[in-house]
Amino acid sequence: MEPLSAESRPQPRSLTDLFLSFTALALQGFGGVLAIVQRELVENKRWLTQEEFIEDWAVAQIMPGPNVVNLSLMIGGRYFGLAGAMAALAGML
Repeated sequence: MEPLSAESRPQPRSLTDLFLSFTALALQGFGGVLAIVQRELVENKRWLTQEEFIEDWAVAQIMPGPNVVNLSLMIGGRYFGLAGAMAALAGML
């Protein structure tokens, strides 16, 4: 199967969609959420490719703070800029 290009890949429909998606992730995962986040964002929603997820997760690990919160900021920022980063962060918290 051919990987989807960045232009044709699904994206969050709105800031609300982004917020609710990260809220659902925060409610599902307690402790180790890596597998849940990977399954939801890469396999189910297809917002990221596996390679993008691995690269973003590596950066999230070297940034100060909780890894999944750092990842939410990066993904929200990628799609909606500062407003997206704040919406994803609010959803995680």
